[in-house]
Amino acid sequence: MKISELLNSIRLVLKQIFGAKSPGTAPPDVAISSAMTHAIELWDAEYKGRPDRIKQKHIRSINIGAAVASEIARLVTIEFKSEITGSKRAEALNVDYQNFLDKIRIYTEFACAKGGIIFKPYVSGNKICVNAVQADAFYPTAYDNAGNITGAVFLERYTQGGTYYTRLEYHSLSGKSYSIINEAYASKDNTTLGSKVSLDSVSAWSDIAPEAELSNVSAPLFSYFRIPNANYIDSESPLGISVFAKAIPLIRDADEIYSSLVWEFKSGQRKIFVDEMALRKDENSCLKMPELEDGVVVTLDSTDPKFYQAFSPELRDEPIRRGLNEVLRRIETLCGVAYGTLSDVQDTAKTATEIKASKQRTYSTVTDIQKALKSSLHQLAEAMNYYAELYNLSPSGSYEISFDFDDSIIVDTEAEQKIWFAEVGAGLIRPTMYLMKRYGVTEEQATEMLPEAFGGDE
Repeated sequence: MKISELLNSIRLVLKQIFGAKSPGTAPPDVAISSAMTHAIELWDAEYKGRPDRIKQKHIRSINIGAAVASEIARLVTIEFKSEITGSKRAEALNVDYQNFLDKIRIYTEFACAKGGIIFKPYVSGNKICVNAVQADAFYPTAYDNAGNITGAVFLERYTQGGTYYTRLEYHSLSGKSYSIINEAYASKDNTTLGSKVSLDSVSAWSDIAPEAELSNVSAPLFSYFRIPNANYIDSESPLGISVFAKAIPLIRDADEIYSSLVWEFKSGQRKIFVDEMALRKDENSCLKMPELEDGVVVTLDSTDPKFYQAFSPELRDEPIRRGLNEVLRRIETLCGVAYGTLSDVQDTAKTATEIKASKQRTYSTVTDIQKALKSSLHQLAEAMNYYAELYNLSPSGSYEISFDFDDSIIVDTEAEQKIWFAEVGAGLIRPTMYLMKRYGVTEEQATEMLPEAFGGDE
């Protein structure tokens, strides 16, 4: 179901909810423009490899959107580590936090593809779980002066026996008061919400409270991981944009050029035209074709029974390949990744300066997204801690959260280690500093690793 088809239904639900709760007051509205709804639908289609243009004859998608989102997510999260430490509370939080981080690359890919993703914790038994709500399943209703989302409607869908069930979960922060409202709807048509039903209509929703009012809440009980690119589609929106948003026109060009390349190979397949009188017939008077691939031999009813002609044209694939490669390089620039990510590595930058500049582009993109991910995980930990305190899931205590991102995109690790080792040999750096850098250990651990001749422990 398209986002635009839901908005009017959601707005009507908000009016009904708040009309009953606070008669005469203006209900909250979905703070998303038609331009953004259209853009998110477009990014979703590109990411899934199902843009409208593939409905045209001979046009196919090479799924560049998915390739770019996947590669950036890989670089953002490669060897990524994060822990919550500091107390018994921190240890309990960290167990659930690590379970969530097991899929952080997948969640990052979804965020890259559609501009952002919501991390929304909830309590299940004695555990804190985290829902990752993609951009086409949540709708902001309020945000502060800094552009942070403070209110939103989250959508969850379930289909059973031809009935489409939809759960709307509304979150709103006002001062220190926090409101959560859940409502369920059922419809035979997946383009509408339908009629209101009880939450226990779906077994997975039966334990969800219809309404909760929480106090002493300092921040929303969800975290928005926003791709940190300027939103040129709607500069007033708190939502992020896809990592490949600016390259959409060129992605279309790339699909068309690639489709031309496929057509060139198909249309240039070898053919042998021969008069049917030149072929033998079997006992049923059917032509006996030579032992060749289907479609190679084409029979004709010519005036010459000895007619025979081979069709094997010269392919024009090389100019098409060069054109496709040039478009791919431009896509790489607009998506903020290095040459060779999509394009032919044989045609990438050659000089050391060009290679460094190309890598720097990827490095800048990745580090900016890592900063945004770090910020969203801080807020997620804060929301998890609130629930742990609210439901008394573990003893109260302070916590710290640490992050470790891989920097090998721009740093030549092997060369850097050689420099460090040489500086240790020259007496410019203490051996313990080298070991701390090389193995990621503490100073105490590094001292224990040193042999006695270097001042290590016996």
